[in-house]
Amino acid sequence: MATLSGQGLSTPKPDRHSGDGRRAGAVSSAMGDDVSPVELLFDLVFVFALSQLSHHLLDHVTWIGVSETGTLLAAVFGIWSLTSFGASMPGVSRRAQVSVMFAVMTLGLFMNGGITNAFESDPWLFVGPFLTCHAGLALFYLSTATSQLMRRHAFSMIVWLAVIAALWAVGASASPELRLMWWAGAAVIDVIGAWSAHWLPGQPFRTAEVPFAPAHMIERSRLFLIIALGETILATGGAVATVPTTVATVGAAVLALLCTVALWALYFGGSDRLVTEHSSTTGDPLRAARLAINGQVVTAGGLIVLAVGLTLTIQRPLAASLPAHSMLIFGGPLLYLTAQLWYLRALTGHHSRPRLAAIGALVVACLGSVAFLTLPRMATLAISTGIMTTLGFQVVRADRHRAHPRRRLSA
Repeated sequence: MATLSGQGLSTPKPDRHSGDGRRAGAVSSAMGDDVSPVELLFDLVFVFALSQLSHHLLDHVTWIGVSETGTLLAAVFGIWSLTSFGASMPGVSRRAQVSVMFAVMTLGLFMNGGITNAFESDPWLFVGPFLTCHAGLALFYLSTATSQLMRRHAFSMIVWLAVIAALWAVGASASPELRLMWWAGAAVIDVIGAWSAHWLPGQPFRTAEVPFAPAHMIERSRLFLIIALGETILATGGAVATVPTTVATVGAAVLALLCTVALWALYFGGSDRLVTEHSSTTGDPLRAARLAINGQVVTAGGLIVLAVGLTLTIQRPLAASLPAHSMLIFGGPLLYLTAQLWYLRALTGHHSRPRLAAIGALVVACLGSVAFLTLPRMATLAISTGIMTTLGFQVVRADRHRAHPRRRLSA
């Protein structure tokens, strides 16, 4: 995972009416605020990645499988975020941005194709394209830097890359039993580097000093969320296509779809307006974009976990819900909500008590399901969907009330 700034940095926030604030708000990327067709094409490679990760977890529903999936997700998402930020930075020509996206898209196709056997017989099919993308993007940032601050940051990225590249290479050369240890370590260091803005002694990186238009990157973040939600739809449809049509399987599929719709509504029906309002007025636009991206990796992880749980439920809706299944069905939405709660709090200062209550309800429901092992899988999905649907209605209603506070009085 890689972005341009980190949590906990010194990020003074100039007033949006000051010179710095106007400078930050006036810039725009070569791509403009709208997402281009080239970027949509680029994203299709990562639709494939999420599908591959979902299938990997489905084939390895163990703690080791979860760790492997999380490690590969952090790596894949890092390439997506670095490339997407490159297409959003001001001062970089459109031709250069498009060229980089096509290069990463080509390498990414092989990288994501290598997910299946990354921890088995062919680790280099994943690691080779991954490290090539990472190194190429770091050099791209260095060669297109428009200020001394950005050049220093690109150099810091290269230093951090040298460390993680060594760990990825050692892991690829190690036995499959030891590979996860090396690669998980590399992924953790990569995430720390992203969140600390690839910190090096004596080289602080203050995001408020970087002119940046956040609208484009936030829109990219929205579309990535749609991609991740789409994986739950694909998982539901794929499971329906492989099982006999019975009342139980149809009911499980309907519950799965309702759960996905509720998760969609929690952002696009309740949070989107808050994010848009804040990003258009903030004095630190790069921080706003960074928060949007950093939260998405956890969100995507939660939706992959849920997609696997939905598949297993539709395949055997009346089978007993074992602990692993309960953790998938409740843990996926739990990760999704936790990431969203953190994101809204960090970006807008907005406290969402309904989301916090739903997180508590999911934890209690998961513990209860684990305790009562005879509960059918369809029942655990019904409970999870009920919690998310109730929360979705509350959040959408609250958002509409904030947007139109006098509607009830005039009715």
